[in-house]
Amino acid sequence: MSRPAKAQSHHPAGSRTHGAGVLREQRHDAYHPEEKPVSGTTCPDCAAQVQRGRWVWPADIASGAPSASDEESVPPLKRCPACARLHAQDPAGELILSGSYVSQHEAELRSLLAQEAHREASLHPLERVMSIDPVLGGGLKITTTGLHLPRMLAHVLERAHHGTLRTTYGPNQSLVRISWHREA
Repeated sequence: MSRPAKAQSHHPAGSRTHGAGVLREQRHDAYHPEEKPVSGTTCPDCAAQVQRGRWVWPADIASGAPSASDEESVPPLKRCPACARLHAQDPAGELILSGSYVSQHEAELRSLLAQEAHREASLHPLERVMSIDPVLGGGLKITTTGLHLPRMLAHVLERAHHGTLRTTYGPNQSLVRISWHREA
């Protein structure tokens, strides 16, 4: 029995991309420009800096003492995406807590959320809480500068206090809304 001939590829050598046909995450966030800022770029609002294409806190940059050439060049100033969102009051994420459990345990929930948000912001400058506000009729609304923080906070709540989570994404996945509900 003869083997069928191997199918010939219509792609010239080296032109086919790895993973062609695989769905890739599409980002349509106006606060994250297509081009990465230059290393050393500093946010004038929060002092975060770009290092190897990522925004980091200055204490996280392990570059040692600046050289003479570094002291002569002034790093460019550019508002980081988190500060741009804060300035525009345009959150990337919302976490809404509802149910009678929230009003009965509000101080404990606020403390847990603040602790986790602080820990996350210390690691990732673009993931910060914008506000924690009471909701009319009871509950809390937490707005964030990033998409990952509300999901992380919701999972922390779910592990510690159980409850029910529901996640919805806005157009182009540039806004995430998560609701956490629990009755006493």
